[in-house]
Amino acid sequence: MAQLGLLVLLLSVCAPWLVQSAPSNHEFESRQASASSWWLSQVQRQGTVAYTTDSPIPPSDGYRVFRNVHDFGATGDGNTDDFEAITRAMIDGNRCLDNCNSSTVLPALVYFPPGTYRISKPIVMPYYTQMVGDAVQIPTIKGLSTFEGIALIDSNPYYPGQQNPDGSGINWYRNQNNFFRQLRNFNIDLTDMPEVNPDGVSGPAGLHWQVAQATSLQNLVFNMKPKSGTNKQQGIYMENGSGGMMSDLTFNGGAIGMAVSNQQFTTRNLTFVGCQTAIQLGWDWLWTFKSVSVTGADVAIDMSALQNGVNQTVGSVLLVDSFIRNSAAGIKTSRNATSLPDTAGTLVVQNVDFSGTTSAIIGVNGDTILPGGSSIGMWIQGDAYVAAEEGSPALAADSPNSAAKRAPQANTPMDGCVESTSNYFPIPGSVTESPTSAVGVTNAAVAAVATSTTWTTVVVTLFTASDGSVVSTATGSDSTAGASLSPAGVSSETFTSFPSSTTSTSTTNTVPTSSPEPSVDSSVGASSTSSASASASSTAKRVPGACQSPAAAAQPTTLAQVWNKPSFSSSLLNSNGALFERAKPQYQDVPASSFISVKSQGARGDGITDDSDAIQNVLNSATTGQIVYFDHGAYLVKKTINVPKDIRIVGEIWPLIMVDGPSFSDVNSPQPVFRVGQPGDAGSVEITDLMFETRGPAPGAIIMEWNVQDPTGQQGVNGMWDVHIRVGGSAGTQLQTDQCRGSTPDSKTFNSNCYGAFLMMHITQEATAYFENCWFWVADHELDKPGEDKLNIYNGRGVLIESQGPVWLYGTSSEHHVLYNYQVSNARDIFMGFIQTETAYMQSLPDALGSGFTPNPSYSDPDFSDCTTGACKKTWGLRVLDSSNVYMLGGGLYSFFEDYDQTCLGPESCQENMIDIQCSNEVYLFGLTTKASVNMVNVNGQPAAIGADHRNGFGQTLAMFHQA
Repeated sequence: MAQLGLLVLLLSVCAPWLVQSAPSNHEFESRQASASSWWLSQVQRQGTVAYTTDSPIPPSDGYRVFRNVHDFGATGDGNTDDFEAITRAMIDGNRCLDNCNSSTVLPALVYFPPGTYRISKPIVMPYYTQMVGDAVQIPTIKGLSTFEGIALIDSNPYYPGQQNPDGSGINWYRNQNNFFRQLRNFNIDLTDMPEVNPDGVSGPAGLHWQVAQATSLQNLVFNMKPKSGTNKQQGIYMENGSGGMMSDLTFNGGAIGMAVSNQQFTTRNLTFVGCQTAIQLGWDWLWTFKSVSVTGADVAIDMSALQNGVNQTVGSVLLVDSFIRNSAAGIKTSRNATSLPDTAGTLVVQNVDFSGTTSAIIGVNGDTILPGGSSIGMWIQGDAYVAAEEGSPALAADSPNSAAKRAPQANTPMDGCVESTSNYFPIPGSVTESPTSAVGVTNAAVAAVATSTTWTTVVVTLFTASDGSVVSTATGSDSTAGASLSPAGVSSETFTSFPSSTTSTSTTNTVPTSSPEPSVDSSVGASSTSSASASASSTAKRVPGACQSPAAAAQPTTLAQVWNKPSFSSSLLNSNGALFERAKPQYQDVPASSFISVKSQGARGDGITDDSDAIQNVLNSATTGQIVYFDHGAYLVKKTINVPKDIRIVGEIWPLIMVDGPSFSDVNSPQPVFRVGQPGDAGSVEITDLMFETRGPAPGAIIMEWNVQDPTGQQGVNGMWDVHIRVGGSAGTQLQTDQCRGSTPDSKTFNSNCYGAFLMMHITQEATAYFENCWFWVADHELDKPGEDKLNIYNGRGVLIESQGPVWLYGTSSEHHVLYNYQVSNARDIFMGFIQTETAYMQSLPDALGSGFTPNPSYSDPDFSDCTTGACKKTWGLRVLDSSNVYMLGGGLYSFFEDYDQTCLGPESCQENMIDIQCSNEVYLFGLTTKASVNMVNVNGQPAAIGADHRNGFGQTLAMFHQA
């Protein structure tokens, strides 16, 4: 009866309007799902939580992982107010509600049978909830005419009447850490609700979706009142967060289909019919929209938001493979030749049919930038690096955006990492090896050239490292010959570094007549950039001279125009020429009798027993048509599990596959844990809703090795959806704050007790793969113990792709690994859209080489051998090595800390390098945003795109980088 008292307390404190007589001992009437044939409503329920003692908020006795809302009193009859009954189903069992930042031991899969559920107040989704409607007969959540609240469904409630110092509201959960949620298979109906909220300004929403990683929306329909001059209804309202994935959504009517803001998001297969504005963006860092269909809108995508009427708040948008019909305008932007910040409002349009629009792209005042009435292969607005052979087409003279953008912003001092003066210093006279004889500079390192050489101008670009040394590059003009040249001996290898005795004297920042930078058409707004931003010796590269015929350097430019669409590899495209995509399977046509429970077949899932043999036996015995079902639990795996081809695996709200034991302890002999197929296997494997973790250190574990490939004539039949790998920070991992607390005096050096795994995901040479909404996360903070405290966990590598293609990655993230987050090596035909990474927070104390993982040449690891600073020896966000036809449509690669200290954010210099491209061709990076990396992109060991030249409101942004 203690549970009963707690339930009443939660109802009164967290949702005071819910107080009523609570049921006794869960004595609910058990109701048959309304004639549903879907397997999820019928399979035997055996899910349990294993690690209950590792959390300060343990589940109550008899805790239910699976809940049918009918068992808690909901009727779904279309008349009854089911709000209270649904809320009981959501919060039963001591769930993680207000004053609980996070918990992994209180999961709930809340199932809604077919029916219409009328509600008068928002349904609140607690942390770690999957809210799932019947997939065969989709249920409806319908607001009453008297509905009060922010939205029909709320993922993160606000405390009434409470505010932060800046005036913003206070939520139950920290928005950027609001992980692990699903909402799928619902009609969300606002047609009986008011058009406007009581404030007279805003409108009610179908969904308040303020979430972060490992969250998804799927198969939802939002029905609103028809658009009008008074209707302010919205389908989705999102004010911030750090997502995330949405797919297969439809919006009918309303003022705004999606009113959204977030750090980053991937959205796929969205349909808008009769919305006044289909998508309205308040702010973002990047957002990839794929397969959007808009009909009958005033504006399809409005990305014109301004702060204080001046600064653009939308960082970047990508719109791909989409249709806009019978609409006044396609995209509304506030970016122009004088807008701020420089790269805000970056826009990439690729394969979009605007034939049903009056204007494809308009400015904030309604002026036409790009006329409608046709299909556009590619249109780019923003900074770009283009291959030399692409040239730099001029803009139309009458384009509102045709004026040249300003020159790149000057580099600012970079305390703690690399201090860059990055100025051009004209030095007349004779140049010698002695810095004191150089006119105009008091502490420059000068090229070691013959002392008899006379120059009219020498351009020295200075970079002062944190150790005080000065490194430089130079070009010059011979006064006799009158030609611009870089003589033999003027190279990074022949510069001499001298101690910096004084700060460089301030001289006129003069660009010489003969610039060392590639020339581009000034009509496109081209700007010169620094030829280097860090010591050549501090720039990581694999093998000097390894590329037999390196491509010419990409040329910097600023675009606002139609551009040549890349020729995507045919294996990545569907029969209509669009990038291939597919929905997460839900197996609506498979009977419950075909689902084989691993617990029913002998696995314990108790977090103690070795379940390796039981799991292997189930996988080996599964026959054609059967689906292996992992009931919720924690399954210890002490040896490699071989997943055969031609199998389907489904989990119940992320059951834990726990890597454990000596088989995975040798860092010098890594072994796969989940081997999916054998090399050369052709077949079909589908995996959904699993979670992989380690139980303590597993430095010799390759958590998943993906070998299986699509059979000839079949496309994208091997895939994973909502499958996550999470190392540390949660109950049962033995990698929590009591073992691996970060940001302490004792955490500055490597601790072998806090090893993670060798590699999270390996897509091998012969494999093909389709991954959607997969998070490869090394925990930077605690999820189950109080305080969300910092963690230092050392996981070697994130995602390694060696496939010959095709590979599709939709909405994936890889964070906090030691050596790299993503690496594409000896691969081809790879699509990524988008990807998100973060550098390990504790670096560079210790740095990448001091974190327990010696670079292994067998895995083409970076060795950082050319680095001289800690800022250089940090996690690579993305490496592309010896590969071709690699396409990224949206990438957010961030560095936030120097050993958990954020001082480096001011000068945007938390690390030196973020993306490494070596000996590769036809690499396209669209919609790239980096944060606090001096160099955004390095090519063949040299800086190619400098962060300071491409400042956005947050981070640094490129519309395109093309390495031919």
